[in-house]
Formats: sequence, structure tokens, C-alpha cells
Amino acid sequence: MREVRTVKVVLTVIAWVVALVQIALAGRLVPRFVQSIRSERVTAVVSGKVLDSATIVVPVLNERARIGPCLQTLSRQGSEVREILVVDGGSSDDTEEIVARYASLDCRIRFVNAPPRPGDWNGKAWGLQSGLELASPDAEWIATIDADVQLEPDAVRRLLAFARERDLDVLGVACGQRAGSPLLSLLHPSMLTTLVYRFGSPGRIATSVADVQANGQLSLYRSNLMSRCGGFAVARDSVCEDFTIARHLHACGARVGFYEADGVAETEMHASAIDCLRNWPRSLSLKDRFQPQAGVIGLLNLIFLQALPLIITIARPDMVERNPLTRTVNRLLLFTRVGVLFGTRRAYTVAAWTYWLSPLADPVTAVAYGANLLKRTHTWRGQTLVRPGKEDSDVEAVA
Repeated sequence: MREVRTVKVVLTVIAWVVALVQIALAGRLVPRFVQSIRSERVTAVVSGKVLDSATIVVPVLNERARIGPCLQTLSRQGSEVREILVVDGGSSDDTEEIVARYASLDCRIRFVNAPPRPGDWNGKAWGLQSGLELASPDAEWIATIDADVQLEPDAVRRLLAFARERDLDVLGVACGQRAGSPLLSLLHPSMLTTLVYRFGSPGRIATSVADVQANGQLSLYRSNLMSRCGGFAVARDSVCEDFTIARHLHACGARVGFYEADGVAETEMHASAIDCLRNWPRSLSLKDRFQPQAGVIGLLNLIFLQALPLIITIARPDMVERNPLTRTVNRLLLFTRVGVLFGTRRAYTVAAWTYWLSPLADPVTAVAYGANLLKRTHTWRGQTLVRPGKEDSDVEAVA
């Protein structure tokens, strides 16, 4: 009998601890959701002359399946696009031949073989830096675009106009996502929600390094800022290079904004649910030299605010049912999760019906995220990614 009472006491304590941790984490969540109410979107309709121009850099590695549609939409951009540099990191497929066909139709397109990658650089950052060094000095902006992104015909004009209107130095764009298969529509929104819980919705200018949001699929940077702040070198050993670059530029004094854009760009980020599960958690932790604790904070949010409320509400363990605080907190958190589900639906241009069941994938996301957080070696398309080295003196000063 005494052992039974001891077990009950221990379980009661655990229930209280879970509730208190959830309340503490949710307290950080509320201000982000309040900010999201005032979020903006890129909605500018451009007429007349655009005052700025851009060089587009597209880093590629074995992109035969995706580079064609990407270049087709880039060719439809107006004269504000000075050049389109497709920087290859060592493709073994026919990426170069595909680019050559489009280059014959649009003189702005140029295929570039990146120099041999140094041992302390990851491939994408090296491709971006190689493109930056070849960019026209007359272009006011550097636009970086992944090969899986497709733009609307006036996309670059609208983004340049919006950046000028908001006096931005860095503009990150949340592309519309295509997740057509049922399994991908189940998993992808669960992972996307981890970002919403940590940053709120896109639509504002960052006020601190921790507040910075970014998207390597489509970003614009002022050319003079990149020259002054060392280009993309800061991300040479980062597994989340988009956030590292944007954080570094914010630390240099740049105005960094991240926005959703209606009808500007869409992407099929992952070809399948397996591809999503294998690759996105690697960078989803957003852990780098600027925010070394970001991975742990993200995991705590995922466990206590996304995964546990669903498990506890469905399983209804006795220790929770006897504790009104834990029971109430978890039901409120589950209600919040459903609300976020309705809010993030607009991020998808294509989604299967399983999107509405994606909270069920939160425990899977938590396991995948935690496993990748513990991994010491990451690979991408056969390349071993460089692990972050010692912090540079300028980064230490920022931190």
C-alpha cells in the first residue's frame, strides 16, 4: 500500500512539473502570437519603372528534375533582373546541359562551375559565395533562389519594390509550399509549425538576433551590405545557412524582414515524406554560432507544446485526470495547436486532406528533431556537411 501511495505521489509531482514547464514555455509563445496579428504580407502591385536591379544566384547540385521549371520562371522576369548565375557545386547529372538550353534562349542565364570547395565550407554556402563574387557590380541586390522555387512573372519587381518601400536591407520570403501527397501533407505542416511556435507568423522586421527569420529558398540582400559584411562566408560551416546569414547581417546593423508573399513564389520543398523526414530536421533546429541554445529550446517547445498535449489529451493518464491544472493546460494547448493549423493552411498552395490530421505527426517530428539534434555528422546528397568550428571574434562579440 505504501508503494502504491509513493507511485501516486511521484506521478502527481510529474504532472505538476509538466504543467509548470508548459506554462513557462507558453508564456514565451503568447507575445509571438500577438505580434502575428499585426503581421504584413508582400502585396505591392508594381507599375512604372523599378529603380533597383538584381543579380540572381541559383546554387545547384544534381538538379536535373527541378532546374528547368525554375529557369523558365526566372526567364519571365523583367529587366530588373540583370543576370541569372546558376552556380554548380559538382553535378554528375545533366544539370549543365539543361541550363545551356535555357541560356541559349535568355542571355542573362549563365552556368558557372564553382571552384573546388574548401574543406571548411559546406556546398551551398560556397555556391552562394562563388556567385556573389561573380555578380555584376551594377546590381543593387543579390537574390538567392533554390532550384525548387518557381516565381510568378512579376515576382522580382514586386519584391524589389516592397524592399525599397520598407527600407529593408534583407528580405526573406516565405514561399507557398506544395505538399501534394497524403504522407507529405501529414508531416510537412507538423515541422512547419515548430517555426511558428518559435517565431510567430512571418510579416515583420526583426528587432533582435533571436527574432530573425529567414528562408534560403528565396532571399534578397543589398549588394553593398554583402560587400561590407563579408558576404556568405559567415555561413560556411552552418547547417542552417539562411538563418546564420540573416542573423549575421542583422548583427551588422541591417534591417532584416521576413514576409509571406501572395502569388510571388511557390516550391515543392521535398519530393516525399521520407525526404522531408530525412533532411528537414537537420536544419530545423536552427542551431548555429549565434544561437547555440536554439536547438534545445526548439526541442522543448516541440515536446511540451506540440507533442505532449496531444498524447496526454488522447491517452488521459490518471495522473493528469487527477490534476486539474495539467488537464486544463494541455487541453488549452491542444486547442491552440488546432488554431495554428488553420492559420498555417495559407502557407500551402497544394495540400492533401491529411493536412488537417498533421498534429498527429507531432510526436514523430519530435523524435526526428531530437535525433538530428544529437547527430554529430550530417550528409546532404552524398556530401558530409562541415560542423561549426570555433566562433570568430566578431561573432563572439555579437553573442
